[in-house]
Amino acid sequence: MPGLLQAIDAQDRIGWLAFFEECIAVEGAGVQEAHFIWLGRRNTGKRWATSLVWKQWEGAWDLWHHRIQVKKNVETAQDIACGDVIMLAIRSEYTFGWSGLPRRDWCLFKPPFLSTLSSSLHYMDAWLLRVQTARSRKVRRDADALNPAIPPPKTTYQA
Repeated sequence: MPGLLQAIDAQDRIGWLAFFEECIAVEGAGVQEAHFIWLGRRNTGKRWATSLVWKQWEGAWDLWHHRIQVKKNVETAQDIACGDVIMLAIRSEYTFGWSGLPRRDWCLFKPPFLSTLSSSLHYMDAWLLRVQTARSRKVRRDADALNPAIPPPKTTYQA
């Protein structure tokens, strides 16, 4: 193919990363036009280059759009299973309610049950952790109140 090696050299000077960033050597369009003439087609090298750049933009857009969709909408099977476990634990905590918790932790049950369940998985996990921490803190403080630490015996120092 006449001019192909010169087109490749020209693209080498620009860089192949630039090629994928829509910077195509002019010589490439010339080679493509010569190929169209050889095939007997009426296409032009300029139109080919324009279409190539357009396809690259479409590919970049599709990749970006796919990433956004994956990030927003798709949950893995592990996320779904984890979400089911968290939802059951939240149901249990709401059934037990704020009883047994210090007054300062009652605010954890201010949002309605369905509002908490319709939140994101991250929020539900954080809410559950806060409630469980508050309950274990209450149990620990009650145990400490029943079994106060015995102070160490006083020692007398003789000089």
